Amino acid sequence: MKLSLPFISIMVCCLLAIPTAFTPVDSFLEQTQTRTLNGILTLKAHIADLDRAVEAHDHTGALRLFHKSRRTFKQHEFLLEYFHHSSINKKINGAPLPKIEEKVADLNVLPPQGFQRMEELLYTDQVDWAEMKWLVKHLSEELEPISMYQERIRLYDRHVIEAMRYELIRIYTLGVTGFENPGSDSSLQECYYAFEALERPTMHYAQKAGAHYARRAEAVIADGKKHLHQADFDTFDRLEFLKTVVDPLFALLYDIHTHLGIETHDEVNTAPVATNYAAKSLFDINLLNKDYFLKYRIEDLSEEQYALGKMLFYDPALSYNNSLSCSSCHDPSKAFTDGRPKSLSNDPSETLDRNAPTLVNALFSGAYFHDLRAGKLDMQTEHVMASPKEFNIPSTELAEKLKQSKGYVQLFQEAYPGSKDPIQPKMIKRSLAAYVSTLVSWDSPFDKYVRGESDALSEAAKNGYNLFMGKATCGTCHFAPNFSGIVPPFYDDTESEVLGVTASNDTLNPVLDADEGRFANGIRAEHAEHFRFSFKTPTIRNIELTAPYFHNGSYPTLEEVMWFYNQGGGQGIGLDVPNQTLPPDELGLTQAEIADVVAFMKSLTDIEAFVGDAPLLPAFEGVAELQGR
Repeated sequence: MKLSLPFISIMVCCLLAIPTAFTPVDSFLEQTQTRTLNGILTLKAHIADLDRAVEAHDHTGALRLFHKSRRTFKQHEFLLEYFHHSSINKKINGAPLPKIEEKVADLNVLPPQGFQRMEELLYTDQVDWAEMKWLVKHLSEELEPISMYQERIRLYDRHVIEAMRYELIRIYTLGVTGFENPGSDSSLQECYYAFEALERPTMHYAQKAGAHYARRAEAVIADGKKHLHQADFDTFDRLEFLKTVVDPLFALLYDIHTHLGIETHDEVNTAPVATNYAAKSLFDINLLNKDYFLKYRIEDLSEEQYALGKMLFYDPALSYNNSLSCSSCHDPSKAFTDGRPKSLSNDPSETLDRNAPTLVNALFSGAYFHDLRAGKLDMQTEHVMASPKEFNIPSTELAEKLKQSKGYVQLFQEAYPGSKDPIQPKMIKRSLAAYVSTLVSWDSPFDKYVRGESDALSEAAKNGYNLFMGKATCGTCHFAPNFSGIVPPFYDDTESEVLGVTASNDTLNPVLDADEGRFANGIRAEHAEHFRFSFKTPTIRNIELTAPYFHNGSYPTLEEVMWFYNQGGGQGIGLDVPNQTLPPDELGLTQAEIADVVAFMKSLTDIEAFVGDAPLLPAFEGVAELQGR
């Protein structure tokens, strides 16, 4: 049968009108995907132009094209980082430091790559054009797989909204602090580009949610752009920006997300991530996800396990000669430190090589101890048991020792019902980790002020916070909101730093401390030169109570610590520290500014919930040396 052309056209139109089983592509999502792909193409073109300027050793042209490239990247960063974070962190926009290649048989150190390293080079008097050429080449190559993968991504509404919320964390913690701009003063301008890029998708979803949401979104975005436009780095009010822009928009995007009934990450994925999506403030007490860091599901831990862990924590029976408990070096009244330059050992005539780091908020980390040698919280116990100067007892032997107590046998049976063996090493470690996971401090005077629960924060502390996150550059290593080395916005990496810490606080004749830190932690993949003298960046929460400071207790007061940083660390006071990650330049802080930073740090004190009587310990029937402990 021969069909006429008009008949065929009518049939086609009818077929197109029939609903299909496939979900149509949302035009906004399609436009967003196209805009992202076009952004990558534009970035490639800018990088090609930059390559030609580098080839010609044209410094002025290279700087102009570098900033043009960075602007394009920032305008599309929120989605690119969401889908390609690992690659971008290592090759495109990560910290300008060597990195360890993962999942290889032997140690392999990757040289610094990406925009931040380029910026360091371009803002020097003598540009290393050969390295610049290498950096541009590798950046261009890295964009290819990102472009290919991005073309194949099916974009959903939840991706866009989640990516925007992560970008707000990134802007606030890495952007306005200057972390991403080691050579120039362009950080706030770049924050403007990144923030402005959120306007279109925010308004799209806000308008879908209703006029009330749209009015709120329009106002907070306008306020944010006003704050960032031509702002001065040293005087920018980061606290005001947090309270009036970042937190309100962070909460609003969540409200819009749930109001529209869009599925969330937790409804789609089974593996936990480091942040709780329902948190509506960067300083929400539940922003960081305990499940992710503990590597257990909190709901699988029982009250009996928490209570058992607390009992074990305070019991000197855990050490071979019954002289030390965990609490011997982790005193609750000192925010679970010991107030000593170097901690006690099981031999009264000796000390350990370092002091005890705080256990408050210790959970929120990817690695533990000053040298990051333990990859899980419950592995800390194993290291302490194995240490000849500490508990000095194999975990299997400790389990047998605890079985001598009928009280402990009963407690373990209640905590782990159904187990054939009443006490096992894994139960000891799990219980202690469970107890330490409860030591969370997120309700300090500063937290309450930021969340709008209190107005009680001194002007000195407010100014100190702005200095901490800005001019003093503290926030570029002690990342908000835990003010530690876990890196936002995904909080999936833990940093260590080479500061050039001195052996004592003798500033007239300073000597570099001999402890090699992470370089000598026994992990083959970290025995890299850039980790020599590198130590974990601890939280500064409750720092008022954790003196003396640094791994060796070399500085008794916070004012002395600030003096050390103000001078530029070890290099700044004349020591030879080849891989120092702290910039050696003086910060130029006045004594009044130092006092304000200290006031802010003291506003993070919050240990009331942890201070109290130690639990009554189970008896060891017939074991004389364990009576009365």
